[in-house]
Amino acid sequence: MGHHDDMLPTSELVHQSSTDAASSLLVTALNEGRDVIMDGTLSWEPFVEQTIAMARSVHKCRYRMGLGYRKAEDGTVTENYWEKVEEDEDGQRSDNEKRALADRKPYRIELVGVVCDPYLAVVRGIS
Repeated sequence: MGHHDDMLPTSELVHQSSTDAASSLLVTALNEGRDVIMDGTLSWEPFVEQTIAMARSVHKCRYRMGLGYRKAEDGTVTENYWEKVEEDEDGQRSDNEKRALADRKPYRIELVGVVCDPYLAVVRGIS
C-alpha cells in the first residue's frame, strides 16, 4: 500500500498534466477562433492577466503555450504562460490561413464572479 509521502509527487504530477492539457486545449481553441468558456477557479493574477492579453490579441497572431511558472536557483520567479508565434516561425501558413486570420474579429471577454459558501461547496462536491 502507498504511503502519504508517495502521494504528494503523484498528485502534483497529475495536476501538472491536467493543467498542461487544459492550457493546450485553450490556446488551440483561441487560435482557431472558437468560443471559449473558462472556469478560472482559484486562478492566480499573472495567469489571468496573460490569458486575457492573449485573448485580446489572438485575432492578430497565433500563440502557443509558454514555459509557465519557473523558479530559478537564485529564487527568481518567471511566469510566462503564453508565447506569440513569430511570423518567421510560422512561415508555413497558406494564403487562405493568412486571410482567415486577417478577417477574424477580436474576442468579447466577459468576466463573471461567483461566490459560494465554502462549506456548501464541499458538501456539493462530495454529494
